[in-house]
Amino acid sequence: MMTKRLTTNLLAVGVILGSVALWGLGNESRATLHGSNLQGSWVVTVTPVQTPSGSSFQSYNALITFTQDGNVVETSLLPPSRARASTAGHGEWTKTGMRSFALTYVKLLSDERGNFTGLIRVSESLEPSLSLDDYRGVGKLEILDSTGDVIESFDIVTQATRIHIELLL
Repeated sequence: MMTKRLTTNLLAVGVILGSVALWGLGNESRATLHGSNLQGSWVVTVTPVQTPSGSSFQSYNALITFTQDGNVVETSLLPPSRARASTAGHGEWTKTGMRSFALTYVKLLSDERGNFTGLIRVSESLEPSLSLDDYRGVGKLEILDSTGDVIESFDIVTQATRIHIELLL
């Protein structure tokens, strides 16, 4: 009787441990699929926390792609600001903790004639959700003139959603 109960208990523990192990493999597979959990493309909303008096900078939407080798490419529709036009952003990202990351990218700015007028530099710390389908970040957006001097700087918050494949049936 004691042997039967012990066998039943050991079997139950084995089933529980096996289930936990399979659940862990499922999460590991998802993490492996997305590299360091950030790799892939995202739709992002960037919101200034507080802009300097007189600044015309407001919230904007962006697309951002994190590559496996630590590069980042960003494209956005920036709100009009002193007739500036900007290029796509290019930079780098890195893992800074268990579920935390940092990134920096720059965008070239030009006037209405296409003359170089400066840079936009964005630096951000972010953390993806447990599902790896979205992230929130905090950072700083700086506008630099053509000599590299900061002419505007403000804190930003970001919220992003991962772009997934949508299969056609």
